[in-house]
Amino acid sequence: MKIAILTQPPRFNYGGILQTWALQQILRRMGHEPETVHWMLLPPRRKVKLVLKHYLGRLLHQRHHRPLPSEVEGWFAETRRFVDRNVALACRDMKVPRSVWKPGRYDAYIVGSDQIWRPEYNPGKVLNAMFLEGAQRLQGIRRVAYAASFGADTWEFDPEQTEMARRLLPMFDAVSVREDSGVTLCRERLGVEAVHVLDPTLMLTADDYRSLISDSDRKALHAKLSPDQRKRGYVWVYILDRSEAKMSLVSDVCSRLGLQPLFVGPEHNGAWVPPLEEWLAALDSASYVVTDSFHGAAFSIIYHKRFSAINNRERGGARLTSLLRQFDLEDRERAEAPSLPIDWAAADARLESLRTLSRDFLRRALGS
Repeated sequence: MKIAILTQPPRFNYGGILQTWALQQILRRMGHEPETVHWMLLPPRRKVKLVLKHYLGRLLHQRHHRPLPSEVEGWFAETRRFVDRNVALACRDMKVPRSVWKPGRYDAYIVGSDQIWRPEYNPGKVLNAMFLEGAQRLQGIRRVAYAASFGADTWEFDPEQTEMARRLLPMFDAVSVREDSGVTLCRERLGVEAVHVLDPTLMLTADDYRSLISDSDRKALHAKLSPDQRKRGYVWVYILDRSEAKMSLVSDVCSRLGLQPLFVGPEHNGAWVPPLEEWLAALDSASYVVTDSFHGAAFSIIYHKRFSAINNRERGGARLTSLLRQFDLEDRERAEAPSLPIDWAAADARLESLRTLSRDFLRRALGS
């Protein structure tokens, strides 16, 4: 079956790229031919927002002011190379092209994962595309939402967007969401029953991701580490939005564990912005993790890394809350997390159960 995936553009976010790659791997193992629609650059409104935050931070002399979009673009040239090598792309355009909806081009459309149903991240008609408005007149195709995310546990759609979603979502053959709150939002706001499934990254194993890491990637990581980090280990710090409070937590965790931090992008101020494979290698070798990223927490679970999780509410706090609740790991947000053990046997049993549920959902949704 030829499948089009519509999601957030796989460009310079490690987790976003890997969820796209993972979903393609899962679908290929089921015998399908997936490709991801590479549909637009950073939305203009979000670019303006980032620029304003950058200069406001500088004006206020904040130590951790936001980087400019142009800086981010330059940092992540390597991630784009990973996408070109490893992710099948349907097209490259500033908006979802009409050719995506050409009759006979695809047998199925999958929207998800990531925050595809969050208006802030999907401006204008992009949000309509994430509800497959362009495919509403196509016959004989499958329409599936897999691990779609609203990002928040409150309703952020305006009345027009709500009407659009209520009109289009019932046309889907199957609907699943990534957060437990998404089940409630689908039922109460859109009148559709949804299934709670895993983010695609959690459907694969640590060994699947290790297959992406070469010896040269591990050597490059080794060269980056200080003698102390090589000897004693390090805390892998993946913070998407820095603040004084978050940096204070990092310092506290490192002091408790007697380890140095290794900051890995995308922020500036000394952070290392590695190629995606080296990002994975650094996590694989870490002694502990501190992150405010949903996917940073997800990969900590995959790799069996003890971690401290910071809820990044600006980027969608419901995501992390739901993930931790799925695995009974709510204590990872507590200050004493470094001293608290994790029952990996229980977490793995839960993960395997959820993987089975998620695979079964996809197979039924695609009629295979």
